[in-house]
Amino acid sequence: MRGLYFGIMGDKDKGKRQLGEMLVEEGLVSRETLNQALEQQKGQGGQLGQILIQQGHLTEEVLVSFLGRQLHLPYVPLNQYAVNSQSARNLEEDFCRENILVLFDADERRASVASSEPLSEQVFEKLRAKLKTRVQIFLSTPLEILGALDLIFSGEKKQPGSGLKKGG
Repeated sequence: MRGLYFGIMGDKDKGKRQLGEMLVEEGLVSRETLNQALEQQKGQGGQLGQILIQQGHLTEEVLVSFLGRQLHLPYVPLNQYAVNSQSARNLEEDFCRENILVLFDADERRASVASSEPLSEQVFEKLRAKLKTRVQIFLSTPLEILGALDLIFSGEKKQPGSGLKKGG
């Protein structure tokens, strides 16, 4: 099925269209801007799209709209969606915040995950292994995802670990 995961920049993901290159091809950022953002990413880590947003070169809405068009992935307005908090807690808060994603709904056949950016194959495989079901990716803005995480995990203490809860 198309859109189960989508690659992000990185040598291990060669063969997939890289986000930065797609943004340059569409004229949303210049090659120089991309190179500066990639240098910052290399030195400090983080997601390329978030770095470009922080630098003021993109807005969240422009990035999510662009990714949706390019990758044929649906947008879910999490601020208008009743997130299944019980399902969402199957992933640790730190893991979700680090990868800017939220498990917003799940049943025995499918887990619906909202992400603000392409997931690396490694993150996608962690999700699939933990959730033990088909993972469907949707796009949402970082603010919507972080807002949902705030609601889901409000009052809970952070759990140290690998990012995935060990028990269910």
